[in-house]
Amino acid sequence: MTVVKLSGIPEEVLGRPLVVLDSEFVQARYDQDSFAKIASRKRQLAFGVTLGLRGSALELPYVKAVLEGESAVAAILKRGEKASGAWSITPYTDVVPPRIALYLEPDVPDEVGEKARRLEELVATASEAKRYGIGIPHKMGEELEELNRIWSNAKIFRKPIHRPGSLKVSVPTPFGTTVVSWKVMSGDQPLADTIEHLHVYLHVTSDVLLDLENAIRLRDAIVRARAEGNGEAQLKTKRRSITIKAIFL
Repeated sequence: MTVVKLSGIPEEVLGRPLVVLDSEFVQARYDQDSFAKIASRKRQLAFGVTLGLRGSALELPYVKAVLEGESAVAAILKRGEKASGAWSITPYTDVVPPRIALYLEPDVPDEVGEKARRLEELVATASEAKRYGIGIPHKMGEELEELNRIWSNAKIFRKPIHRPGSLKVSVPTPFGTTVVSWKVMSGDQPLADTIEHLHVYLHVTSDVLLDLENAIRLRDAIVRARAEGNGEAQLKTKRRSITIKAIFL
């Protein structure tokens, strides 16, 4: 099997960002074909990342099948094991760097990897130039526009609106509507913990089930709101479904 322990990864691979996928994230987002794309050596090399998995992910039959092939590789972390500087991806994760967002999108071709590695540099340069009120070279601007267009088509990690704002989530109750809101200081501010806490809050107050399907639907509605201005999700409760609406202002 092309599976290595964290301590057994070659040094050249350790120089790349380690992207550690929670087993529930894998279960919710990938089938065997799409996971095979994410796990391929070629794709990891193209995007300059290393795939990591929590040990429980190997309990998914298609994950084990993919990793038995020679074209795939992954670092396996034991339960509770942490890796310095790693990106941990759970069902609630809403924001990751653009290169990782594109890597985790199976419909984005491997050939985009080299350009995606430039995207973070271009975004940083453009932000710095904007801060000082100066422009960026035309060619760099065209490259940035092309990559942002690719990113805008992502389905899992959508390109967020890059400005401060307020995120409001409306929840129906027997007595009307409750609105929960948070300040968002920038497009790259992660809200994974907030989304998870909201899920627990909805479980306590509205009997929303604490299951993977609801976690994904809730997270996706908030990600869509941060990308497009609004999003909604139908969440299952013990007896019925409720519709929550998220707005980014």
